[in-house]
Amino acid sequence: MWAETQSVSTKGGTFSVLLGAAISLPVNIFEDTVRYLGIRVSPDAEMLPRQRIVSTAYVYRVRTLDGATGGTISGDLNLQSNLTVSGNIIPSGLVDSVDVSSMKQPGTLNTATNPVSWSKLQGVPGGFADEVDDGLTSETDPQVGSNTLNFVPKWNGSELVTGTVFDNGNVGIGTSSPSSKLQVVGGNFDLGGNITLSGLVDTVDISSMKVPGTVNAASNPVNWSKLQGVPTGFADGIDDGLTSETDPQVGCNTLNFIHKWNGS
Repeated sequence: MWAETQSVSTKGGTFSVLLGAAISLPVNIFEDTVRYLGIRVSPDAEMLPRQRIVSTAYVYRVRTLDGATGGTISGDLNLQSNLTVSGNIIPSGLVDSVDVSSMKQPGTLNTATNPVSWSKLQGVPGGFADEVDDGLTSETDPQVGSNTLNFVPKWNGSELVTGTVFDNGNVGIGTSSPSSKLQVVGGNFDLGGNITLSGLVDTVDISSMKVPGTVNAASNPVNWSKLQGVPTGFADGIDDGLTSETDPQVGCNTLNFIHKWNGS
């Protein structure tokens, strides 16, 4: 396993020697707990029995941790100061306790093969510490069924499904491409009250209205050019029922008095 030869001086039959002075001791020489030292004085054979090496020599193994390239520590390791790691920490089982906030060196700690136990985590937010996800409760009513983008859902008796009202900023009933703020296509628009407008009405077909309402009020006028079904005599915008008169001229008259010509 290891051997070296040294020249020593004796005094009164005793001597002192530093083992490894000639040939360095291997780093693994004290991996086993049982080691013996044999001594031979040339030209005689080895002296018997060999002397067992006890605890003092095993201090040599401890010094190899400084700059070690490998090795195994059996049992617990209690550090009273910082542990600086230049590579990854790869545990062979669950990590007992880890304070992540104190870690200064990134490493592979929580992987599929090297998991961290949930019960050993520190600083878990209160909302998660009870191990219950309270963000979603089971829903039974209403259920959400199949829906279409921009259509307002409606209840069909068992779930919310695609409705008939379309809303993409403009609202459409009977159309999925409304061109104004409200557009109704495919049927009559029946009202239970008045239509109150803040500006001019673009187009109104009065003949199709089934419910009376205040459409043409002083504050809510209807533009003449947008009226439909205007009688022909008025459609040109000219009142042809009265032509300009030149003679006779009508002057000032009084109620119930018969008119007479005064010459002008």
